[in-house]
Amino acid sequence: MRPLALAPLLLLAGCGFHLGVDNDTGFGRRSDGNYSSGFRVQRNLVVADGRATVFDGSGDAPDEEVVGAGTAVDVEPWLDLFALGPRDGRTLQDPVVGLAFGQSIFTPEEIDLADDDKRDPVIRDDRPYAGWLYVAAVRYATRLDDDDARRADTQLAVELDLGVTGEPSLAEQTQEIVHEWTDSPDPQGWQHQIAFEPGVVLSVTRRDRLLFGGDPDALGADVLGHVGGALGNIRTQAEVGTLLRVGWNLPRDFGATPVPQGMWSTPGERAPWWALHAGAIGRWVVRDISLDGNSFRDDGHSVPKEHAVGETRLGAAFHWAGMTLAFTRVKRSREFTRQDRPHRFGSLTLGFASRF
Repeated sequence: MRPLALAPLLLLAGCGFHLGVDNDTGFGRRSDGNYSSGFRVQRNLVVADGRATVFDGSGDAPDEEVVGAGTAVDVEPWLDLFALGPRDGRTLQDPVVGLAFGQSIFTPEEIDLADDDKRDPVIRDDRPYAGWLYVAAVRYATRLDDDDARRADTQLAVELDLGVTGEPSLAEQTQEIVHEWTDSPDPQGWQHQIAFEPGVVLSVTRRDRLLFGGDPDALGADVLGHVGGALGNIRTQAEVGTLLRVGWNLPRDFGATPVPQGMWSTPGERAPWWALHAGAIGRWVVRDISLDGNSFRDDGHSVPKEHAVGETRLGAAFHWAGMTLAFTRVKRSREFTRQDRPHRFGSLTLGFASRF
């Protein structure tokens, strides 16, 4: 068995977790194209007093120690670099470490166009086939406002992704299996995918609750903002975004995100809640291997990319009995110059806060 194939089993063992699935089926004229699908499984652990314990999403103390006793890490100095150090009226929570495993799949729109249907075996005007299979470690530092009516909360997430592109990413096999289940056209062009390349991405994101209004225990609304960037051979970019939420008993989290942007870390919430959300993101893309092609070879397929990319999000989420379910509809502007229209996909996220 491939080593990366063991990662989901390790993440699912023993406790609650987050599962995110993106797919463009039912959005637009075709069921595949551009960012076709992705998934991510993530397990969060609380780091306190030098020990990592299972983060179960409740307001109670974690009950399972998974790392032995050691020396606690002083996080205040690096938090100060991002204006997250000691602040009057805001309490720094125990750090949370997330371990994740995921995959992203990118395809041209004409996936069922066989080689003998065209003169060139590569669709030059469309994006390449590409897969990205990765493991990730992410550290969350959250500072919660002591005033529950104001909620000027802040979170910093630092993530490191390590993975592979090309055949070892298993993107072709994943798409073929899903298409067999859904009776969709067989993809014909994976022999032209972005070639094998080890990948690394380091990303930093700061999230803030900019405004909060209403009753913390009834109907309320908040405005979230974030700014962040990523550096690596898979993607290098900077982005800024905002999200408006309206709902009942709004949680003090920072909203659900599609798979490529990572998962969230939620301060303990047990009471039921629901929320409607709408947001927008602006992104400046310096490198995207799924468009630019491999880093160290010039013989592969690539397309000229758009540096400025925007997207809108619209969705809903609810939490009940230890489970959080969120759905978001994403509309993304053109990512390469020859793309004929914006891309649309749906993102479904499940969070289980209890053991089972």
